Order: sequence, then structure tokens, then C-alpha cells
Amino acid sequence: MTSEKQTRMPLSTRVLKLLRRDTGSAPYFAEIDSLRFVAIAMVVIFHLVPTWGPSYAQELLRDSSAPYSHLNRGVQLFFVISGFILVIPFARHSMLGGKAVGIKKYFLRRLTRLEPPYILSLLLCSLGMIIFHQWTHDMIVHLLTAMFYVHTLVLASKTAINPVAWSLEIEIQFYILVPLLACIFELRNPVVRRAAIVLPMILLITLSGLFDTYRIYHSILGQGQYFLGGFLLADFYLTRTERRSWIWDVVGTVAFVLMLTGKQFVWHWFLPFGVLLFFWSALSGTILNYLFRNPWTSAIGGMCYSIYLTHVQLMTFTRVVLAKRFKIDSPLAVNAASLFMIAVFSTAYFLLIEKPCMRHDWPQALWKRLHEFSIPGKKQTDRRENALQEKELSEPEQVS
Repeated sequence: MTSEKQTRMPLSTRVLKLLRRDTGSAPYFAEIDSLRFVAIAMVVIFHLVPTWGPSYAQELLRDSSAPYSHLNRGVQLFFVISGFILVIPFARHSMLGGKAVGIKKYFLRRLTRLEPPYILSLLLCSLGMIIFHQWTHDMIVHLLTAMFYVHTLVLASKTAINPVAWSLEIEIQFYILVPLLACIFELRNPVVRRAAIVLPMILLITLSGLFDTYRIYHSILGQGQYFLGGFLLADFYLTRTERRSWIWDVVGTVAFVLMLTGKQFVWHWFLPFGVLLFFWSALSGTILNYLFRNPWTSAIGGMCYSIYLTHVQLMTFTRVVLAKRFKIDSPLAVNAASLFMIAVFSTAYFLLIEKPCMRHDWPQALWKRLHEFSIPGKKQTDRRENALQEKELSEPEQVS
């Protein structure tokens, strides 16, 4: 019956169902995944810039007024999203008497959900570097420090294996601190509680401005204000009414334009709050909320982790193959081929690696499968026993 219903589904519905993230029993936020889509689109386009030609790329990135030069700010949007999503269960428990969050379960979930795709991506990138003769004797240090999320702390640089891993190191620092920081929501007075979030935000903004070193900027000390911004949004979200307004459409549009065009000084001191306004507008605007509930953008946004882990190396691979093997150096051809490779490979990576890891019980299921294969004939024996049991249950009892 289920397969018959699936065959009646339109193809687009089946594709969307296949690509949608597995949230288990947790509520699904289409708007949040669409915000992830905006963030990953900004980052991917920013990294496509170098394929437009070295001189043009340098000129573009030097011009701080060019929108493309600020698309890397999508990373900070990711930080706000992480702050919001991770603290919601803690805040709901403290503010509304919701279900308590088990700390052991919280950390185990982070481990089983995020580590396998991350570690595998590093190993695949390392293999690619070996194949293309880019591996040097010191790369093992880069690999090990990246695996344990201490590359920035130890080497004060981005790893050549996967340059985007720096932001994931900050995410891990934040994940560890969340249960402690979430104690803010034990404060009952909303004014005091929100002040306890905003004041540390301002302190971190000031700190990262005064001590502008690589290690500080690429750590929770340099980016923590965005995660705390997610805390502030969670506070307002759990106490808001469901009324939406076109005013938030205007505010969100202006905030997004400022994200793309704001000078570095303005961005550092004022625009962390602009990111929050853009985020909130996706939830509270009339038109923006409609747009951010689009099933396709939310589906693609749900795959952002796979896209983020793979897109830089796929772009590099595409440029090398097209330029060196096929002598193609057209920016349009390279960009089109890169986007095609990202779409195909990251979707496959999501479906085969990341999405299975979204299941809470995947380690137990994997262990059970390996145990079945380790005992010859056990699977067939279990099937025969199940078939006999079903047969016995289906046969009518004989009355003597």
C-alpha cells in the first residue's frame, strides 16, 4: 500500500521527500533550512570568484563596496542559525517547562551526527591531494589537527586539506559551551535575561576588534557574538505571538543589503545585529516568510553541511581537470562545471553519508548489521525463523 501511494506521488514530491533532512521527532523549520540555503549560496558564490580570472578576482575582492566581496559573511549567518537551533531545547525547558535536555545524549548526538561526514571528507580530500601530487610530508600534521578541531589553535592558519574547516572548529567550541551558556535562560525576568545575552555580545564585539589576531578572530572569542545572537532570537521566538507584518519584509531586505555592502568597520561593530534582523524577518515577515518556506530552498539548505564540506575541493578538482586535461579556461565553463559537480557530488554525499547519520539509532543499526554479517548464515536463519513464526500465526487453530 505504501509503495502504491509513493508511485502516485508527483516526481517533485518524491525528490523533495528524498532530499529533506531527517529531524526525527524534532519539529521541522522550513524557514531555518532556507536560511541555511542563503548562507551556503553566499559561501559557494564567494569561493567561485577566483575562477573568474586572477586579476578580476583580486580587483573584486579588494573593492569592499562590491557585494560579491562580502559573500563570505554567510558563515556568520551559519553561526547565528547554530546558536538558535542548539539552544532552543534548553530554553524551552527553562522558560516553558519543556522536556529536559540530557547532556550525555546532547553530546552523543553531536558526535554521531557530525563526526562521520566531517572525518570522511578530510580523508577524501587527503586522498585527492595524494592522487594529484599535492601531498607533502607536513600534511599529516594538518590532517590530525583538523580532525581534532585544533588546527587554528596549533598552526594559526587554514588547513590546505579543506580550508573551510576553520569555521567548524568554532562550531565545536560553541557546542561544548552550549549547556553552560544556556543557564542564562534560567533567569525569569525577560529584561535581565536579554541583557545577559546582549552585554556579552557587545563585549565580544569589542574584544575581537581590539585584539584582531588570527587565532582570536577564528575562534569563539572572535565569533561568539553571532552564536549569542542566536540565543537572543530563541528568547524572542519562544515568547512571540504569531502575527507577521510587511514591516519585517522591509527590515529584512535592508538588513540583507547591509550584509552584502557594509564596510568592514560597520560590519564589525553594528552588523551582527543586522544578521539577527534578517534572520527574524524570515520568521516574522509576510512575503519573506512565504519565500523562506519554499520546499526547494529548504531542501537544498538542509544539505548545507555536505555542500560546505565538499564544495571547495570540488571546485579545485574541476578547475584542474578542465584547465590541464581539456585546456578549457573559460570562466563561464569552469563555473558551470563546478556548480554541476557540487550539485551531483554533494547530493550523493548527503544521501549516502550525512542523511543516514541523522538517524539517532544509526550506530546501533550499523552494529546489528555488522554482527549479522560476522556470523555466517545468521541472517538466513533469522529470516527462516521469522517466516515460520508468521506461518504459525496465520494458520487457524484446529478445534478437536
